[in-house]
Amino acid sequence: MTSESIDPYIAMQIAAREQSSVIKIKLLNMRSMYPEGLIIAIEGEDDKSVYARWIDRAAHGLRYEMLTCGGKRPARQLKNSLAADTNDLSDQVKIIVDRDFDDLSGFINADNVFMLERYSFENFLINTEVVERALAIAFPCNGLPQLREQISNIFDVDFQNFLMATRGLNERIYIARRLGINIDGAIPKSLDAVVEIVLEDTKSQDHDPSEILPFDIDSDVDIDLIKNEFAQLDPTTRYRGKFSWKFFTKWFDRLAHEYRHPQIGTFAAVPAGGRINHNELTMGAIAGFCPLPEGLGVFLLN
Repeated sequence: MTSESIDPYIAMQIAAREQSSVIKIKLLNMRSMYPEGLIIAIEGEDDKSVYARWIDRAAHGLRYEMLTCGGKRPARQLKNSLAADTNDLSDQVKIIVDRDFDDLSGFINADNVFMLERYSFENFLINTEVVERALAIAFPCNGLPQLREQISNIFDVDFQNFLMATRGLNERIYIARRLGINIDGAIPKSLDAVVEIVLEDTKSQDHDPSEILPFDIDSDVDIDLIKNEFAQLDPTTRYRGKFSWKFFTKWFDRLAHEYRHPQIGTFAAVPAGGRINHNELTMGAIAGFCPLPEGLGVFLLN
């Protein structure tokens, strides 16, 4: 039988079993090198800097090794594999996953699994308090609380406009997740066609979310019910975090441009010559002072 003749569903199941075996072997190899002690499995390599900061803040001094799974699906496969294992391989293994739009769907059980209450860890990195702290760290705004408040207010308005502009795309992703449609490779990495990010003028582009993220929906699906579910979500905490992080980084790029050209806006009253280091506002750095996920410390220490 050629690969072209394999039913797509069967091919997906075969790939899932292979991926599950790979991540289980990865755990076995780590356990052989670290026979005793806690192993914390997370989704991706990019997550390590954030979780390292959070774990140190929530459970300072905790000894552990971090296992990266390569996404939520492999993390779920690892959990389900451990649930079926009879050799106590799950002992001293904890798993942390994003909430996404599918919560813990597909997990055999949630023992030793911590799900973030927001869409993803990026959603914890972006709020007014973080912006004010970031301004004091990365811009010459220390000692200028009124200026920081002014800029934070601008950020808040632009961020809400960004969330409104990306609502349709988030809804498309939500629908796909609820219907079990695999769109992982189709989600756009750039949002330029969706939203224009400009200080004090962030706005939606003229776009059709169904064209940016196309997929078919069966006629017997109650699409209005799914859309009503989506409408209940809080955009700041429950929309796709990677989109919001793209906004955060680009918005601060725009702010840095204004500081370099003070005559054009926000920093007109700030003495020239100050240093900006907004590129140091990495996820890991912000994880050092953003809100912690509620209950993380209890989960890690119990």
